[in-house]
Amino acid sequence: MKSFINLLLESKENYYYHINCVDAKGDDIEEMTDIAKEISWKTLFGYVNKSDVNDIFGYDVSKDYSVSCYKSKYRGKPCFYIQHSRIEYVFLRSQDRNVC
Repeated sequence: MKSFINLLLESKENYYYHINCVDAKGDDIEEMTDIAKEISWKTLFGYVNKSDVNDIFGYDVSKDYSVSCYKSKYRGKPCFYIQHSRIEYVFLRSQDRNVC
């Protein structure tokens, strides 16, 4: 049986910014961070457009040693998120953004 992380990596779909922890329910964010696995920027940018990320933050966050990226599940859907200044920025597939 494949783990959700392996299935996530096999899907190779694009992920788009959805929400941050300031606007989300705390329980949803807590569940997401509890099962998260840290990933490399290279892995993240295989699924999330780097220029979209840089537009959100206004600079190249991949060069910022204090910023991290993760893969996880948000409300049961595969996601990626970036943690910047202790705020989680969640990225979902297009079809999942309408469900969550």
